[in-house]
Amino acid sequence: MIQRLLILMVGLLLPALVAPSLGAVFDHAPPGEPGETYGIAEFRIHVPDIDRPIRGIFFRVAPHLSDSRSEVADPDFRKLCESQDFALLGARLDDLGMETGVGDALLRTLAVFAKASGHPELAFAPLYFEGYSWGGQFAYHFTVWRPERVLGFVTMKGGYHRTDLAGEAILVPGYLFIGANDLQYRIDNLTGIFAEHRPLGARWILAMQPDAGHEAINDRNLLDDYFTTVVQARLPEPMPDGTLPDLQVMPEMDSWLGDRERQLIGQWLCYDASPDSACWLPTRSIAKTWQDFVSDGAVNDTIDCVTAVPDMPLATARLLPNRPNPFNPATTIVYELGEPGTVELRLFNLKGGLITSLVAGEWRGAGRHECTWNGRDRGGREMPTGSYLCQLKVDREIHSQRLLLVR
Repeated sequence: MIQRLLILMVGLLLPALVAPSLGAVFDHAPPGEPGETYGIAEFRIHVPDIDRPIRGIFFRVAPHLSDSRSEVADPDFRKLCESQDFALLGARLDDLGMETGVGDALLRTLAVFAKASGHPELAFAPLYFEGYSWGGQFAYHFTVWRPERVLGFVTMKGGYHRTDLAGEAILVPGYLFIGANDLQYRIDNLTGIFAEHRPLGARWILAMQPDAGHEAINDRNLLDDYFTTVVQARLPEPMPDGTLPDLQVMPEMDSWLGDRERQLIGQWLCYDASPDSACWLPTRSIAKTWQDFVSDGAVNDTIDCVTAVPDMPLATARLLPNRPNPFNPATTIVYELGEPGTVELRLFNLKGGLITSLVAGEWRGAGRHECTWNGRDRGGREMPTGSYLCQLKVDREIHSQRLLLVR
């Protein structure tokens, strides 16, 4: 393994590309472990020359058998990553099935890079994916497989994203791009995934690029704003030592929404249509760049916050931490309502399958409410050790959090 690890000092080999820092570049191609069937997995990382811990890894994922390793020398990508204390990762890959071991190969490689670079935190650093075509599919598949490792993901115009329910990955912010002139199966694939998961509270954006086919998105203003927004919202402060950070969930209501038909945007509390089909836009800035992108600059308007829903309460609902957590055999789930409303409280497994409903479309008054989950499904069967997703839906609001059952 050590013989296959190449350390390149960029200041010596690439003097024209040293800005904004020297840093170091490491290569690694992990050998397969017993039972793994992936073919090619070759990685290269740029680790910035900083005396602070690396906070995350920006992974540019290229199409099938294309190579993004050269992009770790790009000065603009380096500058973007260093602004957030991130490393920059590229790869050449031929497999996107996590069951083949390619995901584990990536995680093993990060452990090798951690040792070689003198930055042990790389072994636990969360990933941010930006993938094009097949590379976007890899990004999405990894996010569904290990959502706790992913800060956010961008997938551009792939056509074979997995279509089963995404489980906890709905809480990972995602930007899904399609092209108006692309092949229909690619449009249908990502549109269908978005339409199935957005009603569950997926923190996702769907953006159709006008008059465009199967080309990558190159609007760095849009992409870089999304990256920095997600990183700053999701990373905890301070970062933990020697362990994977507990990534923050971006609250459903602290956002803007985008109407894909009218291409209008509005704050959550002012939005005048169903949020179930609307794009979830974390900030006004991201909402404006989405609107400009999907309308090709033709639309520049927001939903009126005064006249759209004048009676919308400013304080609505929130889901509080369950106690205990982890738990065995039961836990108490607590939620608060700022105003009376119709409540659904449901438990899902990480594949999105419904386990049980604790409150099924019932009217509840304002104030604090509690209910208990006994760790069993609708049929009374004990659920095994693992993480589960608790979802509170009040009228059109959705709040989610993770529960850990330990038998």
